[in-house]
Amino acid sequence: MCWFVTTHPDGRPHAVPVWFFWHDGRALVFSRPDAVKVEHVRRGSPVLVHLESGRFGNDVVVLTGTAQISSRSAAEVITEFRDAYESKYAEAITDYGMSLDAISEMFNTPIVFTPERLMAW
Repeated sequence: MCWFVTTHPDGRPHAVPVWFFWHDGRALVFSRPDAVKVEHVRRGSPVLVHLESGRFGNDVVVLTGTAQISSRSAAEVITEFRDAYESKYAEAITDYGMSLDAISEMFNTPIVFTPERLMAW
C-alpha cells in the first residue's frame, strides 16, 4: 500500500491509500473512473506518493512527481505484469472477495505516476 496524494483546486490535500505496482520506473494505480484522485490527475494536480514507513516509522520514502491517466484500460495494462501483480496482492485479492479480472473491471482507470523527486530517511 501507499498513500496517493493530490490536491483540490483550492490547494487542500486529498490523500487515499491505494494498491500500486512498480513497472518501468513508474507506479501504476488502478482506480474507479469517478474517483476524486482521477479528477485531480486529469486537472494536472501535483502528486505525492508516500510509501508505508515500516514498523517504527523510520523507513520513510516519499516521492513527488506527475501523473497521467492511461488511455488503456486496467485490463489491458495489467497484462504486462499480471502474474507479479497477482502474487503481490494475492492475500488482499482473496480478502476483497473478487477475482483480479473483476477488480480490474471495477477499478478500470490506470493512473501512471512518474516520480521526479525522492525524499527518504
